Amino acid sequence: MADATARSKFAQRTRGPVAPALPVEVLLKIFSMTKRRSYFDMVASHTLPKLARVSKSWLPVARELLYTSIYLGSAVLPRTASRLQRTLESSPNLKAMVRAIYFGTMDSDEKGGTHALAGLVALCGPINLRKLHLFGYGGGEALVALREAMHGAVRLQKLVIIPRDMRDNPCVRFATVSQFFGMMQSWPELRAIRLYQHVLSWNDENSNSEDTEIATEEERAAAEMKVWYPVRTGALSVLESIDDRYNFMGKDILALAQIAPNISSLTADLHILFTAPGVFALKALPRLTHIHINGSLSFPNSLLDKFGAQVAAALASLPALEHLEVSSAWMVPGVFTDAQSFPALKQLDYRIRKDTDEIHVLTDMLRMQPRRLPELKRLAVMTGSRAIGGFARPMEFKEGVYQALKDACVHRVVRLQEHFDSEMEGMAAQLQVSEEDVRDECELKADVYSDDDDYDDDEGDDDEGNEDEDDDQDSGELDEEENAEDGEDSEDEDA
Repeated sequence: MADATARSKFAQRTRGPVAPALPVEVLLKIFSMTKRRSYFDMVASHTLPKLARVSKSWLPVARELLYTSIYLGSAVLPRTASRLQRTLESSPNLKAMVRAIYFGTMDSDEKGGTHALAGLVALCGPINLRKLHLFGYGGGEALVALREAMHGAVRLQKLVIIPRDMRDNPCVRFATVSQFFGMMQSWPELRAIRLYQHVLSWNDENSNSEDTEIATEEERAAAEMKVWYPVRTGALSVLESIDDRYNFMGKDILALAQIAPNISSLTADLHILFTAPGVFALKALPRLTHIHINGSLSFPNSLLDKFGAQVAAALASLPALEHLEVSSAWMVPGVFTDAQSFPALKQLDYRIRKDTDEIHVLTDMLRMQPRRLPELKRLAVMTGSRAIGGFARPMEFKEGVYQALKDACVHRVVRLQEHFDSEMEGMAAQLQVSEEDVRDECELKADVYSDDDDYDDDEGDDDEGNEDEDDDQDSGELDEEENAEDGEDSEDEDA
């Protein structure tokens, strides 16, 4: 008995202090701080595997966070992803933990990593995969395999696709519009989509190249509304956010209005909205609260003249619209002076072409028409030779013009912010983890503990703890040197 007591005291002295038994919620909060990263950082955490080896009470929490969001962006991507796939195949519990996959390739011509990613999505997609972020991808058969695997990700809630690798080289088009709509309607829990420029291609059926041979105006209008893929009304009833950078056409947004009638946030280009289907789509989405209209000053004036008033009227009549980002190049400030326009608008980000007449209209409205834009709380303005995108070259305000606008905003208790500051804030949000991503991470982690496959506190016995830590190494969470060192220490620490 005395020998056993002496051995126990010796073990305590040599192993150091015992980790405190903190509540799971506290450990989650602390461990989550190790995951702070920039928007472009796809390298996996080196800290969580070390935390998992501190004690048995820390192991399940660190393991959950490690596998909840998987980051694949190393220089040895194919090997890393393949080893991770073998780990998940051998451990159903770990496979069920995966909620998000962040994938970034350094070379758009490299297909091994994309093929391995397809295997991971096929493995985890049908179970609990909620978020997929693609920063580049390969082409060919690997891309075909990835699309097929994504069809089965029936619990997917958020999808981000950037068609450039992490060295800014372009990738091939991810899919045609018809293919993507077929995939999208297989994700009934989808909530948000963000597609950067040149993700999708306009296949021949979707481009209406045969419209030139259509005889009557009625036939042409019908052709503009026609899509060449099946549309299941209400298939995406929880989809709320569409951020599309020049991939869809107006009729695709109209189809989305049928598939996802509860969309509240829409980022779209001029060529989408300034069409007959685009106008109908705006009228079919009464729950819109945020609209951001992108475009170019080279957009045809004929379309602006034909559809400008219709788009403005459709936007002005949206009962729930709270945040509008638009340029005066295609929406003149006089639109905001109508007594019935924009009843719920709280934030206006306005890109102004001219610093005299257009600013005077805004100033007079704010000062002398208190019933116009009654809910407005924030106004961001930018003037310059470029009305959209990037940084504009500021024009010189005439004496007193901008000061008058500031005084009018003070009079209406509206916060005035120069659009340059807004763009800087936007860049900072891209370079750092955004509030939306932080909220997504919290939801994913909370989801882990609320599902039926919750971990068991008694699960981490000695053998399984060693096995899982080796799996962490296989998944590429540590570099080769740390793998060798931790592999030697883990056996003693978890014994």
